[in-house]
Amino acid sequence: MTSINKKYFIILLCFFFACEEQIDLNLISDKSHLVVEGYIQQDFPAYVILSRSQPYFSVIDSNMYQNILVDDANVYIIRDDGLIHELTYLSKNFVDSLNILQDTIDIPLFGFYIDLDYNKDDFSQK
Repeated sequence: MTSINKKYFIILLCFFFACEEQIDLNLISDKSHLVVEGYIQQDFPAYVILSRSQPYFSVIDSNMYQNILVDDANVYIIRDDGLIHELTYLSKNFVDSLNILQDTIDIPLFGFYIDLDYNKDDFSQK
């Protein structure tokens, strides 16, 4: 190594080690926020999935979904011209009453709201 390369190497090392600072982040939050994930697409029913936020490092297991998904809300979608549709919560009992998912995979529908009147007046705008 030449003396010029050694100087650059030493300067580079000093730069990386001189800028070291410990940062403590408090990522634990006791507050739970409502999370709304919704979709409106032409020729398909609008749907919304409602859930509550969870801490970043929380444990994910099968019971977590039942705890964070919201199943007791009144959900509406409103078009720019004032047209309002109320979305229907798809409970396990409601889906079972339709007899369309018998002998198929059990789909968890917690927090799932859907527009059952989407064909009535073409809610989506082109």
